[in-house]
Amino acid sequence: MYLNFLSMKTKFLNLLLVCCFCLVLANEEFCPQNCECKRSVAQKGPADFLKLKCGDTEKITELDEIGLSNIASEIIQFNLSNNLLTLFEPKIQLIALQKLDLSRNQLKYLSKDQFSELPNLRRLDISQNLISQIDIFSFSNLKKLERLKLNLNQISFLLEGTFDPLISLKQLEIANNPLICDCGSLWLLDWSQKTSVKLVSNPKCGSPQSLKGLPLRKLKLSRDKDCTNAHKYGGASIVVLKPFDKQIVFEGIPSNYNVKHLL
Repeated sequence: MYLNFLSMKTKFLNLLLVCCFCLVLANEEFCPQNCECKRSVAQKGPADFLKLKCGDTEKITELDEIGLSNIASEIIQFNLSNNLLTLFEPKIQLIALQKLDLSRNQLKYLSKDQFSELPNLRRLDISQNLISQIDIFSFSNLKKLERLKLNLNQISFLLEGTFDPLISLKQLEIANNPLICDCGSLWLLDWSQKTSVKLVSNPKCGSPQSLKGLPLRKLKLSRDKDCTNAHKYGGASIVVLKPFDKQIVFEGIPSNYNVKHLL
C-alpha cells in the first residue's frame, strides 16, 4: 500500500512537471519578440491575464514592432517604459488593460482620442517624456482612470476641461512641469477642489518669474479682482497689472520694460 502511494505521488509530480513545462512553452509561443510575459490570475472569474513588459533587450521605437493581435484581449498590464516611442496609437482595442506605463519615452504631444482603445484603463504613467501639448480630448474615453502621472514633462498650460472626462480620477501628478500661473490656470485649482482629485507632489509655478517656485495650491489670483479685465490674445490670458506706484503701463508690455524710446 505504501509503495502504491509512492507510485501515485511520483506520477502526480511528473504530471505537474509536464504541465509546468507546457506552460513555459506556451508562454514562449504567445509572448511577442523583445517582450517578457507573465500570467496573472484574475481576482474574479476563472480567466487569467497577461502582464507584458517590452524593450529590455532592444528599445522599442514604434508600437507596431510588437505583435499584439493574438494577445490583445488578455493584457492587463503593459510596461513600455524606458523606450524610444514618439507616438502611442494602438490600432486594436486592449479591452482588459488596466495599467499602462509609458514613462521615460519621447512622446511630445497627446492627440485627440489618444487612448480611445483602452476603455478599462485605471492607471496611466506618461511621466518623463517631452510632452508640451495635450489635446482637450486626449483623455475622452478614460472614464475608469484613477491615477494619472504627467510629471517631468514640458507642459506649460492645460486647456480648461482637459480632465473632465476622467470622472473616476483620484490622483493627478503634474509636478516638475514649466506651468504658467495666470488667469488661465485657475480652472485647474477649481476643478481639483470640486472633484476632490488630489494634486500629488505639490506642483509649482514655472512662470512668470515673480511666481516661479510658488506651489500651485497657494496661487492667490482671484477671478473677480485680478482676472475680470484679463484679455485673451492667441489663447494666452493677460492679467492687468496693478502697480503700487503711479506708472505709465502699456497694455501687453511689462511694467519694468524700458519704453522711454516710445514716449
